Amino acid sequence: MAAATPKQPFSVAYLDCDEFKHINDQLGHQAGDLVLQAVAELLLRSVRRRDTVARLGGDEFGLILSETSEEEARTTTGRILTSLSTAELTTLPGAVSLSAGVATFHTAASIDEVLAQADRLLLEAKRTGKHRALFRTFLRGQPLARE
Repeated sequence: MAAATPKQPFSVAYLDCDEFKHINDQLGHQAGDLVLQAVAELLLRSVRRRDTVARLGGDEFGLILSETSEEEARTTTGRILTSLSTAELTTLPGAVSLSAGVATFHTAASIDEVLAQADRLLLEAKRTGKHRALFRTFLRGQPLARE
């Protein structure tokens, strides 16, 4: 009898607009709405059809990247962060950047664990400098820190 094939890894990313309160306070809520729309459109253009993009609330977004290793998640996240720094979004009022926490799982985990890990990584990214992404892969319950 052949051994069972391991399931493909998947990655979950939490992304948060840096200094979003400043945009709303200085430029108004209409400008903030334009930023959220532009970020959502960028996220949708940056992922595959089988992936999921969601606005979690306020200025926070989530990505579910199916069958995606940490390295693939790094590529996707890097493309997103770089796109915000290029001419693609120059029509927006003010500078926009994102911070991200990305958790990759190779083993089954509860949805609560998945979301908690991505959220922890996002908070750490914001605490340690913003406009950056932190990554962690979970193999058999052992986290491997990556930045």
